[in-house]
Amino acid sequence: MATPAQAFATAPIPPQNLDAEESVLGAMMLSPLAIGAVTESTNLSAADFYRESHGHVYKAILALYAKGEPVDAITVVDELDRTSTLDAAGGAERVHELAALVPAASNAPHYARIVSEMATLRGLIRAGNDIARLGFDRPGETVELVDRAEAIVFDLSQQRISTEFAHIDELLKESFETITKLYEAGSDITGTASGFRDVDRLTSGFQPGNLIIVAARPSMGKSALALCMASNVAVRYETPVALFTLEMSKAEVTQRLMCAEGKVESQRLRTGKLAVDDWPRLTAACDKLSKAPIYVDDTGSITMMEIRSKLRRLKMRESRLGLVIIDYLQLMTSGTTVENRVQEVSQISRALKVLARDLEVPIMALSQLSRAVEQRHDKRPILSDLRESGCLSGETRVFLPDEGVYRPIRELAGRHGFRVLAVDPGTWRLERRVVTNAFTTGTKPVYRLTTRLGHTIRATGNHKFLAFDGWRRLDDLGPGIRIAVPRALPSRGARKKAACSEIREQMHRSTANTNRDTIPAAAWRSIVVPAMEPAAVTSRELQRALGMSYCGTTLYRCGLSRERAGQVAGIVASEELAALATSDVYWDEVVTVEPDGIEEVFDLTVNGLHNFVAEDVIVHNSIEQDADLVMFVYRDEYYNPEDTDSAGVAELILSKHRNGATGVEKLAFQKRYAKFSDLAAGT
Repeated sequence: MATPAQAFATAPIPPQNLDAEESVLGAMMLSPLAIGAVTESTNLSAADFYRESHGHVYKAILALYAKGEPVDAITVVDELDRTSTLDAAGGAERVHELAALVPAASNAPHYARIVSEMATLRGLIRAGNDIARLGFDRPGETVELVDRAEAIVFDLSQQRISTEFAHIDELLKESFETITKLYEAGSDITGTASGFRDVDRLTSGFQPGNLIIVAARPSMGKSALALCMASNVAVRYETPVALFTLEMSKAEVTQRLMCAEGKVESQRLRTGKLAVDDWPRLTAACDKLSKAPIYVDDTGSITMMEIRSKLRRLKMRESRLGLVIIDYLQLMTSGTTVENRVQEVSQISRALKVLARDLEVPIMALSQLSRAVEQRHDKRPILSDLRESGCLSGETRVFLPDEGVYRPIRELAGRHGFRVLAVDPGTWRLERRVVTNAFTTGTKPVYRLTTRLGHTIRATGNHKFLAFDGWRRLDDLGPGIRIAVPRALPSRGARKKAACSEIREQMHRSTANTNRDTIPAAAWRSIVVPAMEPAAVTSRELQRALGMSYCGTTLYRCGLSRERAGQVAGIVASEELAALATSDVYWDEVVTVEPDGIEEVFDLTVNGLHNFVAEDVIVHNSIEQDADLVMFVYRDEYYNPEDTDSAGVAELILSKHRNGATGVEKLAFQKRYAKFSDLAAGT
């Protein structure tokens, strides 16, 4: 039998339309309106172009458009040259040729749809090939292979999902019909009821498409709360619930549900030492639970792809699926390569929100809070505890490239839509990125960091800085560690000269070698050494090729000029070092990190790259939560067992509610049963 590779070896040329590809690119270089029309009417991406060179041109056009810069053949050539992709795009003459090949710029959306449709057809061919290969190679169990095959087709369909503008008249009719149905129903609950009276009053139930985060420190009972909600939804309202438990096994989940529903002490159930009066309650609880539509999955380290696939199949079986619970967020993996765990958790959060909308089901994700909560006198969690970043002191100056000025971060609080400079760690280039939120995060201890160049910045201990080995917390930095700072700041007019003058003054003050054209040994060595073996280059050959006899045997202790770094990159074939050699980043050295008081602190949320330039240092930003509803669980008796008037009471703190009120509701907590319930009226 022929293998998939043999079967496709004689296949015809894949579907493509080069005329449409050339026409859409030419139209976009002739008319800004064509760019807007293409991006708004299709999900066209660079990968959709059959000819790879066309994809490079398309990326350059979008990059210029996103930065608000003019788009024509000349600026596109310059952008391609800046990103070292001009040759891959066919050269300057080819770009100018594309700009002259347009039948009609107004037809750009039609050309784009043709390109998109051809890409979809090629995707179908690839999907069929991939699925066939799964059958031939059998890289796993049969059930797993079927899941992977489903995911391949599902991913292809998801890439093509797009919505158009809807006229307000249609939306008004739909909304009016919904309101009429709610009025006739006469119920205060419009979503999935949690089963807790005061919580449902405040939320009106968990709404379809919402992402709910339930967060707490360990031992607060967030898992018990989620299981009680699952039991309420499935047993009391007979609504299907899906539960992904990454921490507990199916058996543990089952026992917890039995304890809570039957009010049987968990210790007695685990040991089998039940009292006589426990048996009737336990039997009754099991009878109720056996009829309840609760579905449990305990796959460890589950990925978003697996969750999406399993929920899609469950929704087909249970069209009334009312709630999905994931316990818990930090144990999930995205299944993709990301720069760091902070961005991975953010990516998972965003993917869960998208999945909730696609399935039209509320998804509840449990989340673990850091120890930072316990460093405060009041241990009640606040919304900033959920963010995956630290904070900066109010006087910290943020560089705004569109204005060419610095602004204290406290003056930016409450604003959005302005742009900052951010570094792309893939290219080491500075780019302008939009700030979606600027806000205060409370009063916290801060530290003062000083660098060899004389930069000073004050931040909380958990704020992250870009070291050469990745993002590191401030309290993980120390003397000698290198962090990223801009070589220069692109701005306008006199401010640009002032910025350069300031850099020169800082360099003059420095007592060490702070030549910004030098790449420190610690930075380039970690790239070159792993690249030498595949390139069959020895240390002696590298020295000889570079004429670096002045370094002798201490080659790897020396800094490299950017010019020499470029030469080394060519010898060892390292694209990473080549990017570093032409980068916008210098690796400054930390001199001191010292405690510096307690005060109000602030942060920004930056689109895409999640970092920005503050005090001429590259710092991480706060990653905004995608949740529609954020709830914290707090039990005062855990921290004050001998001095509390809230024994047996848990606070459910609703800190964020995108479409409704926030507040604090109290629930009764019976620890021996791991059960939450409503407080008696008037309590």
